Amino acid sequence: MSLEEYTKTTWKIIDPPSPTPCKKDEVIKISGPSANVSVICSGSHKYENGVYQDSSDTIENDVYVISFVKKNPYQIKCSLKGPQGGSWTADDNAGGYGNGGE
Repeated sequence: MSLEEYTKTTWKIIDPPSPTPCKKDEVIKISGPSANVSVICSGSHKYENGVYQDSSDTIENDVYVISFVKKNPYQIKCSLKGPQGGSWTADDNAGGYGNGGE
Protein backbone atom coordinates (compact mmCIF):
# COMPACT_ATOMS: atom_id res chain seq x y z
CA MET A 1 0.00 0.00 0.00
CA SER A 2 1.48 3.32 -1.01
CA LEU A 3 1.76 6.28 1.33
CA GLU A 4 -0.86 8.04 -0.82
CA GLU A 5 -3.33 5.21 -0.15
CA TYR A 6 -2.71 5.52 3.60
CA THR A 7 -3.12 9.30 3.57
CA LYS A 8 -6.02 9.67 1.11
CA THR A 9 -8.22 7.23 3.03
CA THR A 10 -10.27 7.98 6.13
CA TRP A 11 -9.89 4.95 8.38
CA LYS A 12 -12.34 3.80 11.07
CA ILE A 13 -11.38 1.46 13.92
CA ILE A 14 -13.38 -1.77 13.69
CA ASP A 15 -11.74 -3.99 16.31
CA PRO A 16 -12.00 -3.11 19.96
CA PRO A 17 -8.43 -2.16 20.67
CA SER A 18 -6.45 -3.84 23.36
CA PRO A 19 -4.86 -1.25 25.53
CA THR A 20 -4.58 1.73 23.20
CA PRO A 21 -5.85 5.31 23.51
CA CYS A 22 -8.01 4.88 20.38
CA LYS A 23 -11.46 3.29 20.68
CA LYS A 24 -13.80 1.37 18.38
CA ASP A 25 -15.54 3.54 15.72
CA GLU A 26 -13.03 6.37 16.09
CA VAL A 27 -11.62 7.79 12.86
CA ILE A 28 -7.91 7.54 12.13
CA LYS A 29 -6.34 10.20 9.92
CA ILE A 30 -2.89 9.60 8.45
CA SER A 31 -1.08 12.52 6.82
CA GLY A 32 2.27 14.06 6.02
CA PRO A 33 5.39 13.34 4.00
CA SER A 34 7.09 9.94 4.13
CA ALA A 35 9.75 11.07 6.61
CA ASN A 36 7.23 12.59 9.05
CA VAL A 37 3.88 10.76 8.96
CA SER A 38 1.21 11.91 11.41
CA VAL A 39 -1.33 9.41 12.87
CA ILE A 40 -4.27 10.97 14.72
CA CYS A 41 -7.21 9.18 16.31
CA SER A 42 -10.46 11.23 16.09
CA GLY A 43 -8.46 14.41 16.57
CA SER A 44 -7.98 13.61 20.25
CA HIS A 45 -4.97 11.32 20.40
CA LYS A 46 -1.87 11.85 18.30
CA TYR A 47 0.72 9.12 18.05
CA GLU A 48 4.39 10.03 17.65
CA ASN A 49 5.16 10.74 14.01
CA GLY A 50 6.43 7.78 12.03
CA VAL A 51 8.28 7.09 8.81
CA TYR A 52 6.80 5.43 5.72
CA GLN A 53 8.98 2.46 4.75
CA ASP A 54 8.66 2.00 0.99
CA SER A 55 10.33 -1.44 1.04
CA SER A 56 7.69 -2.91 3.41
CA ASP A 57 4.79 -0.49 2.75
CA THR A 58 4.53 0.20 6.48
CA ILE A 59 4.49 3.30 8.67
CA GLU A 60 6.57 2.86 11.78
CA ASN A 61 8.60 4.28 14.62
CA ASP A 62 9.79 3.04 18.02
CA VAL A 63 6.19 2.86 19.32
CA TYR A 64 4.13 1.26 16.51
CA VAL A 65 4.00 -0.38 13.08
CA ILE A 66 1.04 0.27 10.78
CA SER A 67 0.64 -2.22 7.97
CA PHE A 68 -1.80 -3.10 5.19
CA VAL A 69 -3.93 -6.16 6.01
CA LYS A 70 -6.31 -6.64 3.07
CA LYS A 71 -8.63 -4.98 0.58
CA ASN A 72 -12.40 -5.26 -0.02
CA PRO A 73 -12.64 -3.31 2.20
CA TYR A 74 -9.16 -1.91 2.56
CA GLN A 75 -7.90 -2.64 6.07
CA ILE A 76 -4.86 -1.64 8.11
CA LYS A 77 -3.52 -2.75 11.47
CA CYS A 78 -1.55 -0.81 14.07
CA SER A 79 0.62 -2.98 16.31
CA LEU A 80 2.05 -1.24 19.35
CA LYS A 81 5.55 -2.19 20.44
CA GLY A 82 6.88 -2.46 23.96
CA PRO A 83 5.94 -4.34 27.10
CA GLN A 84 2.24 -3.40 27.08
CA GLY A 85 1.75 -3.99 23.36
CA GLY A 86 -1.78 -3.70 22.01
CA SER A 87 -3.23 -3.17 18.56
CA TRP A 88 -6.17 -1.87 16.57
CA THR A 89 -7.53 -2.64 13.12
CA ALA A 90 -9.23 -0.06 10.91
CA ASP A 91 -10.99 -0.18 7.57
CA ASP A 92 -12.02 2.38 4.99
CA ASN A 93 -15.76 2.22 5.64
CA ALA A 94 -15.57 5.84 6.72
CA GLY A 95 -15.16 6.70 3.02
CA GLY A 96 -12.15 8.06 1.22
CA TYR A 97 -9.54 6.82 -1.24
CA GLY A 98 -9.98 3.04 -0.99
CA ASN A 99 -13.71 3.31 -0.31
CA GLY A 100 -14.03 -0.48 -0.06
CA GLY A 101 -13.06 -0.76 -3.72
CA GLU A 102 -11.05 -3.19 -5.72
